[in-house]
Amino acid sequence: MARPNERHLQNPGLRGGGRSSPRAAGALPTPNHIEYFVDGDGGRPNPALIAGSEELAKQISGMPPSQLRRFYGEVASIARQDEMSAEAILTHMALMKAKVAYTLGRRTKEDDFPDAFVQFVFDHAASVQNWTGFQEFRRIFEAVVAFHRFYGKNE
Repeated sequence: MARPNERHLQNPGLRGGGRSSPRAAGALPTPNHIEYFVDGDGGRPNPALIAGSEELAKQISGMPPSQLRRFYGEVASIARQDEMSAEAILTHMALMKAKVAYTLGRRTKEDDFPDAFVQFVFDHAASVQNWTGFQEFRRIFEAVVAFHRFYGKNE
């Protein structure tokens, strides 16, 4: 019989009180770079990103609205502050990425915390480099929340 602390070696799908997770440990998504602006320097926002928020909302429709609002609330709280340095923004985005990874590690069903949402946060965490980019990320996230209200399940 295995010792209790060796249980994870026998069944790598089990962790955290016996909950199973479809994602293997350490399998975080590879971020994709996002261009927030058509002209590259913060002048004209990329309209395709807002348009893509509807498709993302459909993909994450099984995610509880409270879970989505929890992450959006953090973004909105940061956005209400005065303009921040690039270093402060990078720190906030890294922390959001860490919180998403933590929640992913705790999930029990893919619908509750969809891979598409995890990819969304990882992509934006890698792409936001300054206050202007962060404000554009907030607008995109706001659109996702709005579309999710229409396509998502009710609590």
